[in-house]
Amino acid sequence: MVTKELRAIHVTGFERDATIETTRRFEIVKLIHSSPILFGRATRVWIVKDDTGTFSVLKDSWILSHSESEIEMIRHVEKIVNSDPTGILFQYSCPTYYIGQECVHSTDTIRTRLERSGVAIRIQRRIVTGPIGDPITSFRSKVEFVSVCLDLVNTLEFLSKKANVIHGDISPNNILINRIWRYEKDRSPSHLRIVATEIFAQTVIIHSGKPAERSGTTENIEFSGMLIDSDFMRFKDRPSSQTSGTLPFMPIESLWAVNKRAFTHRAAHDLEALLSTIITICNYTAGPGGQLRAPIPGDKNILINSWFTKEKTRELACDKSIHLEGFDETIEPDLPKYWEDFTPYLRRLIDATWDAKPFLTSPTTATHQAYRTILSDALKMYRMKEQALPAHYAVIPPIKRSRVTSTYASNKRQRTETGNNRRPQPQQDFTPHFLTSYDESSDVAFAPAT
Repeated sequence: MVTKELRAIHVTGFERDATIETTRRFEIVKLIHSSPILFGRATRVWIVKDDTGTFSVLKDSWILSHSESEIEMIRHVEKIVNSDPTGILFQYSCPTYYIGQECVHSTDTIRTRLERSGVAIRIQRRIVTGPIGDPITSFRSKVEFVSVCLDLVNTLEFLSKKANVIHGDISPNNILINRIWRYEKDRSPSHLRIVATEIFAQTVIIHSGKPAERSGTTENIEFSGMLIDSDFMRFKDRPSSQTSGTLPFMPIESLWAVNKRAFTHRAAHDLEALLSTIITICNYTAGPGGQLRAPIPGDKNILINSWFTKEKTRELACDKSIHLEGFDETIEPDLPKYWEDFTPYLRRLIDATWDAKPFLTSPTTATHQAYRTILSDALKMYRMKEQALPAHYAVIPPIKRSRVTSTYASNKRQRTETGNNRRPQPQQDFTPHFLTSYDESSDVAFAPAT
């Protein structure tokens, strides 16, 4: 039993390319996300295994009944990836659809006898996708981190220009590193990245395929940046009475637009959200392999901490505008030393996102080509500069003893060391750590026009 009483989940729907509805049973392997709030979509995500032994990701959420169908959006994008001549370049950057169920339950049925005035109807939806990726903060080197960001820019442009959709919720939780173990000749992620960005040639180093030791491996592993969570994906150029996203990463224009009749989320807004994501990762990580910055005096005074504490959208818009405009004084001084050589590229990304100040009232002018040029320059620099092996991957943490056993062993060790006039030494923790989940993405309704 892994997740309380829940051992398996059934999904009834249409599998890929199927015309007949079927029911599939998925055994729960691990709960990887559970919404920390009591309202909204109540999203839960599991790693699951089907009856063939295939592992995938199952997402269960309560979405607004009038929302775009994530199932249909994922299937739409997958269709374009498979049919467009350039789609092969993004086969590792978009989720693969397995099966989905649009409506498991509805609050309209549950609340049938209750007063419904002003209460939004939500439906429970389940969707199974793959592959299983790693957190963006698990990057093994700066080369890998910048490459993943470059993949995301290329993918966002593909989604915008070929699939005619925008993502609508770029944030660390919705970006994964898809590590690839098997691929066809000339279809490695690194080769596809070269074609997609038209940069310089590189030598592809293929993983040996040998099992890694418990301490992990430092071998080069092919990888690709991958976008997940299409809950707020929508077709381009469609004004909406709601804006959405994860608050710390939402575009300034989106945060400020709460009193307008409608808001049109553009491709440039996805790029701005990616910029906020990159700055956040640089601010709170101090190295590869999930190294979070160590607490130091003054940490509580880091200005962009307010991005994660402001609940009022307009106050957050003001803070983000001020901090991004004054990057040299408000953000750069707090960045860990690890990112010192990346700060010029962060500054260039900000300059490419707005062409006038204040940012609060200036629409974003970000373009995929501008972001691609800046990240390609950073990647070239790191390829020439980085000499160290990438951080260990697939480290197996030591098995934790039971509370009783560990307490007994600790007491015994302390008695022995005290008898030898030695003080007990704390054990060093080599376990990777990753940024914890933020509050889940939210729908932000506009106030009615007066």
